[in-house]
This record gives sequence, structure tokens and C-alpha cells, in this order.
Amino acid sequence: FSHAFRILLLHLMNPIPLNDESFMQGLAIAHLSSQIARLSSRANTHLRHERWELAVLDCRAVLKLLPRHAKSLERLARALMKLGNLFDARKIVDDLMEESPTGSFDFKELHEEILRLSQEERGEYDTAKMYQDDVLGFRIFHANYVSQAVAMTVEIQRPEIGSYVGCLANRNIEEGELMSASKAFAFVHPNEKSTLDCKIIDLLRDRPMLGRVVNDLHCFGDYSIKQNLDEQRIRDIICCNSFKASTTITFDQAEILQAASEGLLDGPCALVVNSGSEGLWINESRFNHSCTANCAASSIGDHMFVRSTRSIARGEEICICYVSNSSFESTEKTFGSWGSSAEGFRCVCDRCILLRSNKLLADMEQEVEEAHRNVTPALRHIPESRHMTILLSFSPVEARLKHNVVANLEVMQGAALSLQHKNDIALGCFLRASTAHYAGTGGDFGYAILMWRVAGASTR
Repeated sequence: FSHAFRILLLHLMNPIPLNDESFMQGLAIAHLSSQIARLSSRANTHLRHERWELAVLDCRAVLKLLPRHAKSLERLARALMKLGNLFDARKIVDDLMEESPTGSFDFKELHEEILRLSQEERGEYDTAKMYQDDVLGFRIFHANYVSQAVAMTVEIQRPEIGSYVGCLANRNIEEGELMSASKAFAFVHPNEKSTLDCKIIDLLRDRPMLGRVVNDLHCFGDYSIKQNLDEQRIRDIICCNSFKASTTITFDQAEILQAASEGLLDGPCALVVNSGSEGLWINESRFNHSCTANCAASSIGDHMFVRSTRSIARGEEICICYVSNSSFESTEKTFGSWGSSAEGFRCVCDRCILLRSNKLLADMEQEVEEAHRNVTPALRHIPESRHMTILLSFSPVEARLKHNVVANLEVMQGAALSLQHKNDIALGCFLRASTAHYAGTGGDFGYAILMWRVAGASTR
């Protein structure tokens, strides 16, 4: 407006006819310049506050007025990049670099970031660098990925429970394949004072167009009318779909053996720790729960990864485990407390269906669980005769459905034998525990969770 004011002031000081063409053109140019500056500045504000959709609208409004406005083109490329439209973002940056290779705007860094995100969209992540950045506190943006082997949100039919929505394998999947990787829709770091529900509510106020993304997620309770800011519904959605973030730390072989011998790790290949963070990941929340899951989730910062932990046949449902390995009774109590609905959530995996229908086996599993979790080492065991009775009772059960009870029995027996310096026999128990655990959860890490005990026992 200052330019237009100067023109008007000059006109008042030196009156000229109002129909003077140059004067009218000057006012038009001044108005256009002011409009471009206002829209460009607002787009930059939207970018800083992560309102990507609004930034796109303002940048495109500027480009209608001035098609090659470099700042708006750069901001548009950044906003499109954040929204996952890497093709258009890269095209804009390539054009800018071609037009002005030595201009005032340095697009090389933006170009390299788009190339990195393009690789990540293909499932190629530099996880070592991601972990290093997270440890140093750098908040780096990463692209989302869903494997073509995964059919998301499809209807699944099971005779015993009817139809429901889940994820299926489009083809045979090998152990260790990356199924999905996503940046959290909303994320709370350990040192933040905010809560996840407040973050999501604030986000939906800023970006109401995202309301459908959140409201389409499953939750309990009667919400036939999906209001964009129904706070109770959002809390129920968080309860059913959020994850506590965990970080996987990998060690080299020398560190593994040292840490294992000192009893510092839960596994020789990696250590999974709860980072104290919590987040909502849209894609990953679409994987249903199973106590004998074929995939596992871990995270680096606010980015979650889901990998297969065993081979998965085409047409098989892809599942992750929402809770740590625990007894059927403990799982029922945990899921029963979910959401504001009195019914909570009932797991319908094969293991829970079996134990729900067989109270004897469920009681035995709970007995083993309580002994295994006993804080008093002397009471952390099952008598030999009872040990054999439980194993015989579970002998007809498929290995993947009894992995928890068998692994816990063998671990307790192995620990007791190692205290008696019967290390050779104890090693056999630990190996059987590892094999049982692997049968239920799969994956090299699943097998390794208990194998550190073998290494520890062998160094005594």
C-alpha cells in the first residue's frame, strides 16, 4: 500500500487529469504488488505453522497474478512436498534450477530433500541416519510408504466372527520385509507438556480438512454423526489407535556379547525401549491386532516402521501386536478398559478364541504368567511336576498359539538350573524358550529376545 500511497501523494502535489493512463497503470501495478506481497507473506506464515493446504492455495493465488514469482514457486514446492505430492514439487524445483542456476534462490538443498523423500516413498530409508538425527534432537521430515504387497482396509470374512476390515497380503511376503512406514499424524515428545488429544484437537482446528482422516478410524461408542471436533470421539480414537513409541537400538557383536554377559539387554541383536512418546499413525493403525502377529512395529522419533516377522502367505491377514506378550487374562483386562464403551475390545485372534473357550488352559497360562512376573526371584518358578502337567495340557495346541506359556516355563526352569550351575541343561531350556517364542512372534529379533540368556549362561 505504501507504493500506491506515494503515487497518490505525488498526484495531489502535481495534479494531473484522472484519466491519465500512466497514473491509472501505476495504481494498478501498486495494487497488484501489494496483493502479491500479502498473499506471499500469508503463505509463508501457513508454512511455518504447517498448514500445508492453505499455503498451497495462497501460493497458487500469487502465481495466477505473477506466474514466475520465485518465492511462491519455492513455497509451493515445499508445501506440496509436505503433502506427499513429490512429482509436482520436483517438477517446480527442476524448472526453477533450470531458469536460474546461479540466481538468488538456492534450490539445491530443496532438490536433494525431494530426491531423498522420493527414495523413502519407495521404502528406501537410511534408518541409521534417522536414528542419529533423532538422538541429536533434529526433527527431520520423512516420507510415508506402504508396500504394494499390502492391501489396506479390505473386507475380511471369518466364519467364526463374521466380516470386518483389515489388511491382507497381495502376494507371498518374506520375513523382514517393510510393510509400511509413516510420519505420525500427531506426536507428543517425552518433554512436552501437551497431550495427544489436545494436539489433535488443535491440529483439526487449524486444518479442518483433516477431520475425515481421523474420524474414519475405528473407535468404540455410538458416533453415528461424525462431528469434526467431537472431543470424546477423538479420545476414544486415540485409545483404540495410538501407539507408545518404541526405539530399536542395534549393537555390534562385541557390544552384544558384553551387554549380554552383564545382563543389560533384552536381546543380543537389538534393544527395544519405550521412548516415553506417544503418537497417532494413520496407516499403521489400520493393521489389526493379533497375539500371534506376523508383523512388528517400531519407531524412530515420530516415524513408525512395520516389518514382517515371519513369512506371510498371499491372502493372509497382516497383523501387529498392540500389547507386550502377556497372558490371555491380562490381555482381556487391558483391552476391556479401552474406550468409553463398556464393552471395550475383545481380541479374536486364534490364541484368544482358544483360551476363551478353554478355561483350564487359560488358568494355566495365567499361573505361569504370575510366576514369571513375580518380583521375588525365589518364587519365580513352577514346580517340576506342575511344569510337566502344563506342558502336557498344551501339547495338542499349535506351537504359535502356546508360545508365551512354553517360553515362560522354559525360561524359569533354565534360570533355576543356571543358579544351580547346571549350565548345559539350562542352555537347553533357553534354546527351547527361544524356539517357542519365535514360533509365536517370528523374526530374527523375536528369536533373539531370549537368546541373550544363552550367551549370558555360556560366559559363566
